[in-house]
Amino acid sequence: MPGLDVEELPGISVTLPGPRLAGELADLPLGRLDEHALVEAMRAARRLTSWAESLELSAIAELDRRRQAQADRCGAWTVEMSRALCDEISAALTLSGTAAAIQLGMAAMLEGPLLETGRALVEGRIDSRKARAICDGVLGVRHDIAREVEALVLPDAPRLTARQLAVRVRKAIKDADPEAYERRRKATEKGRRVELYDNPDGTADLAARDLPAEDADAAYNYVNALANAIKADGDQRPIDTIRADVLLELLRGRHPADLSPTAAAADADADAEQGPPPPAEATPEPGDPTPGDPAPADSEPGDSEPGDTAPGDTAPGNTAPEDTGTPVAAPRGAETEAAGEPAAMAAEARASQQAPGRPGRTRRTDSARPGQTDGDTGREDAAGREEAAAIARAARDELTDLLDRIRDQGGPAERRLLI
Repeated sequence: MPGLDVEELPGISVTLPGPRLAGELADLPLGRLDEHALVEAMRAARRLTSWAESLELSAIAELDRRRQAQADRCGAWTVEMSRALCDEISAALTLSGTAAAIQLGMAAMLEGPLLETGRALVEGRIDSRKARAICDGVLGVRHDIAREVEALVLPDAPRLTARQLAVRVRKAIKDADPEAYERRRKATEKGRRVELYDNPDGTADLAARDLPAEDADAAYNYVNALANAIKADGDQRPIDTIRADVLLELLRGRHPADLSPTAAAADADADAEQGPPPPAEATPEPGDPTPGDPAPADSEPGDSEPGDTAPGDTAPGNTAPEDTGTPVAAPRGAETEAAGEPAAMAAEARASQQAPGRPGRTRRTDSARPGQTDGDTGREDAAGREEAAAIARAARDELTDLLDRIRDQGGPAERRLLI
């Protein structure tokens, strides 16, 4: 049962990290501590972790000094020796080459210009993340500027997060040495890049690193504005999810408005209302009856006799003596546009389907109906011939007008009129 409070414990709240604190924490009966005592145990363990990390960095710094001395005796290049030391640290601590280089740089800084930061790490007042924030912030500046910045930010470091501390360091450097701050910014921007990381859960992280601050802010504001517009349009997803989807749509060349559920529903409704496209209207053949005109008299199969062709079905001068499907050429010099060729070719194909050897169209007449006289049948035949001739003339005039309009617009120096 929990019952021990912090007053009944050894002085873990004030004991400096080291072997003594490690022994006291190892002997603590955590199951019998109250909540306050458990919080103090967590804080003491964090101080002990900082002390252990400082020991690791101190060992790296000592190894660095020895390798440098060996390089000086052997006449080796310092850069090559540093690379070899990074490989040695990487193998010993199972770190990547980049992580090993970071550890080596921190060790050198804490043993050099940032001695007070190293002491704070040893005493457990800051952890390794905060120490790295200070070391990264003063990288590339003069040592006197680095110590000045350290004196400004270190007193508040224990109560700040690593992110907050990094912001303080950046502001202090900008105020202390604006030129050095600008040089470092330009040098860092030259290394801008895009990185892709695989996550343990099967997802991935896509990050653009070291971008110009103003460009990155403008890009984020644009993505955020689009996401908020989609959210206001009725999207029920969290705003962070919408931002991520908008970014992916932009990078993949697609319009982010397609993500809006309202826009997608509107497109679906519009497609449903529009329905299938209407069927194309067939071009009437010359001589065919148009909608609304009286239909020719009914006929039965076999009623017409071969050669029973109305003389009025064709106009004089518009049909060759023997129709073989070859169009009548217009006078040379008449110009048409390429757009008139398909219509002429279609008319030519229709003309080729007519009965060979028969000029014009063949009209079949009705046989006499009960109660009709020969005079009535003759009058109906005459009326039908006149009607067919009128339809043929109207179709010919319409096609002629069309070709005249095409000729006025310019085109090839050839025109075909098929009636």
